[in-house]
Amino acid sequence: MNKLPAIHICLIQPQGYAFSDALLDPAQYFHYQLSRLGASVSLEKNRLRRDAINLVFGAHLGFNADLLQSHSCIIVNLEQIGREGAEVRSAYRRLLRQAVVVDYDRRNPPAYTDHPDDVPVVSFGYAPYLNPAAGQVLPLQQRPVDLLFIGCLNERRLDLIRRIQRSGLKVEALQVETFGCARDSIIRQSKAVLNLHYYESARFEQVRAFVCLSNGTPLLSERHPNSEPGPIFDACVTWFDEKQMMPLFERDFGTPLFYQVMEQQLACFRQVDPIQEYADLLEFVTGVWQAHQSILTLGQGATRVGPDLPAPIVSGPDGRWAGVTWGEALQTHANPPRFQVLADVDWQVEQWLAQGKPDQALLAMTAAISHHFQQPGIIKHALYYPSFDRQLRAMRARLEAELEREDSDAQMAVMTGGAIDSAAPAAVPKREIGACTLLVASELYPIGGHTRLLENLARNVPNPVIYLTDLFGSYHQDPERARWIHERFAGIEVVIGKPLDIWEKIKDLAVFTRARAPAHIWYVHHQQDVVALLGTLAFEPARKMMIHHADHNPSVGCTLPELVHVDITTLLAETCSVHLGKPAQLLPLYVPDHGVRSFPELVALEQVSVVTAGRRGKFTNSGKVALPRIVAAVLRRIGGKFFHIGEYAEQDIKVIKAHLQKQGIDPERYVSLGQVPSVWKCLKTLDAHFYIGSAPFSGGMSAIEAQGCGLPVLPFTGFEAGSLIADYSSYPDLSLGWATVEELAEKLVNAVEHHLALSRKARRFYEERFSEPAFRAAIERICSAR
Repeated sequence: MNKLPAIHICLIQPQGYAFSDALLDPAQYFHYQLSRLGASVSLEKNRLRRDAINLVFGAHLGFNADLLQSHSCIIVNLEQIGREGAEVRSAYRRLLRQAVVVDYDRRNPPAYTDHPDDVPVVSFGYAPYLNPAAGQVLPLQQRPVDLLFIGCLNERRLDLIRRIQRSGLKVEALQVETFGCARDSIIRQSKAVLNLHYYESARFEQVRAFVCLSNGTPLLSERHPNSEPGPIFDACVTWFDEKQMMPLFERDFGTPLFYQVMEQQLACFRQVDPIQEYADLLEFVTGVWQAHQSILTLGQGATRVGPDLPAPIVSGPDGRWAGVTWGEALQTHANPPRFQVLADVDWQVEQWLAQGKPDQALLAMTAAISHHFQQPGIIKHALYYPSFDRQLRAMRARLEAELEREDSDAQMAVMTGGAIDSAAPAAVPKREIGACTLLVASELYPIGGHTRLLENLARNVPNPVIYLTDLFGSYHQDPERARWIHERFAGIEVVIGKPLDIWEKIKDLAVFTRARAPAHIWYVHHQQDVVALLGTLAFEPARKMMIHHADHNPSVGCTLPELVHVDITTLLAETCSVHLGKPAQLLPLYVPDHGVRSFPELVALEQVSVVTAGRRGKFTNSGKVALPRIVAAVLRRIGGKFFHIGEYAEQDIKVIKAHLQKQGIDPERYVSLGQVPSVWKCLKTLDAHFYIGSAPFSGGMSAIEAQGCGLPVLPFTGFEAGSLIADYSSYPDLSLGWATVEELAEKLVNAVEHHLALSRKARRFYEERFSEPAFRAAIERICSAR
């Protein structure tokens, strides 16, 4: 394929027309698919770029056709056009006739072009960025909303909804201007989404379908003979016509078999990936870009193609240009704000609270963070959710009022001999602080740095009590999952939160905290765990320390003023100190000392072996720093082996060895050791001389273990500009850093003659920064800092 042009997605939004935000769903899917194919994609509202080819969404709302002469544009048509379809303006029909168009339905192009076969048609499939992680949503049968209807209501749709409601099912109609995360949180609270046709043409609405199914919620759709959804949606959607509708909702809906079928449909849809259609589209887009540039160069001169010049393209009712830049709904800029505000979710939370429904409010907040924090442009760049933190502080007053009321009710019941509701948490009066240290986390895992950090804390603070909120219901669904926790934390009290609704979980933790009256509370919670925070904030006497989860990701609680903010790397501690306006404390990672290896004074290049560590997610099998390329580049320059510690799929190992074979390198020189109980102990037994940092994602804990063992580390330093993981405070010598595989090989060769000095330097660095004395000193400093 020819060199790819930059692609700019432009969403049209007339001034004051909030419903344009519905275009985010197809636009984000285009963004996702084209980015996967290697294209550089940006997205804004009401602005075109001259240095990119513009994919215009919502042009039916108003688009200046003259801009087709000065900008490379492709109109993306999502309207149902033709017989019994949408009544679009004649200006839009003329625009489609003169513009280059991409469509989503093969039946549309004949309505606006004499050459319908020349119009690319793409479909929508599974969007993994919408899918909630396991345990973060309720099972279908436990969701509070029976059927959710999304869309505008006309008489036809209202009549069908009333008929369904007469069967006894609750149908919620989402008519307000709710989009994005707020809408998704409601979809995830519904057993199914109901799709009813607006037009008599009964075209199937792919966009709504892929959004609902990707969110893990089944779709029940009306079907007419001319719906023609295609084989994918034909299999993944439950269909009915008017004759079948009442038996479906009166008899079948809600039965165990019905839920089983819907779960199978969701699983089937997760396999749908129309990537080839988007590969064809990208080739088409590239051709359009090249053709347009040739016209500009010949007709008006190459100066017409310049820097990113904004072009306002729609006007509001008063005639003013509405050139609003859009960066908040989908963060695609290189350096988005560290402070993230999800306005649509904030609004939804406020609505639920105003209705006296804190459960729904907190569920919406939790779901939004779960969806948001790992999105492209957010992960590794954003840090805080200040509006959510403000809402948690406001909910604290509601919590305290409820607890006080329950205290009074309990006392009155004792005085009058009345019964106390056994389902309510037992209220406990407030107490002065005691001697215990409360460690609050969401859940733990048998491997990984998260659990090790909590374990290190528990072994080095006085009278520890670990409380797991079980936010995702993991231990309630499978109690055996907690067995290893009690074994690993033998001698330490571990309490797992009860299987309650989220608000009751919070109240239960609040009562538990008041009963134990901890002197210190350490938070090692997940990004979205509102239970951990809200359930303990009300106990004011305790000193509270929050370890910023995953360090470089946004997390709820970071901006709460009553918490001591703790980071585990120097860069983040410095960054958060500036943003929060108060000192952020540093708690460096600690790895127990298992002794240092001894090395000879000199080591020859032909004797050198290397080792790296990390699961599949730390490496990639494609791209400039793909693991096969790293292994081949290193083994070409040394005479030993390349050891790999960590769980790695057999197929990925075969890819690496096949690459070595193709390069004329003995594949047996790559040795995959799999998962080991202790990286440090394994390193002591290996005949390896250097540790190579993982790429493109770094793993700090294993690198620290390597340095403690005496292995010099060559860290990866090729992170994107502005990334918060570009933190090198875990390494003593950045002269060994590398950004390309060629640079890695060269740095390794040059380091061999200095190996012993580098080894001693690595060990000293561990002792100063990451040993047990350093860790304990940091804990004492944090607990006493003011």
